[in-house]
Amino acid sequence: VRVWERHVTWGHPSIAEATAASMAVNILASLDRSGTSVFAGHDSDHEALAAALALQWGAPSPGVSLVASALRFDRAGDQVAVSMVMPVSVARNAGWRVVPVASMRLEELRERVHWGTRVGCAHAPQSWPANVAVIT
Repeated sequence: VRVWERHVTWGHPSIAEATAASMAVNILASLDRSGTSVFAGHDSDHEALAAALALQWGAPSPGVSLVASALRFDRAGDQVAVSMVMPVSVARNAGWRVVPVASMRLEELRERVHWGTRVGCAHAPQSWPANVAVIT
C-alpha cells in the first residue's frame, strides 16, 4: 500500500512537474561540466524525478528506491548516463549495486526537464530542504 500511495502522491506527472522542478533544473546545472553528480533524497524525490523525467528502473521493483539510494548522473561529452545506486539489501554492510536507468544526449535531458517540469517552480540549491544532498 505504501508503494502505491507514494507512486500516486509523488509519482503522478501532474504533481511531479512541480515537486521535481528544483532538483531537475539543478541536475542540469550540475551537468554543465563533465563528471558525476549524485542527488540523494527521500524515495519521494526519486519517485518525482522518475515521473518528471520519464525515468524508470526495475530494482527492487519498478520505480522503488531502497533507503540510502541515490540517483547518479554521469556526463561524458554530450552523453548522460543515469543510474540508481542502492544497497544490495537493507542488511548492514550488504554492499552496493548500480542499476542502469537511462543513457541519453544532454540535449534530450534538457528537453525532458523542459517538458516534464514547471521550471518556474524551481528554487536555488540554498533553499532546498535539509533532506536533499548533492555530491559533485
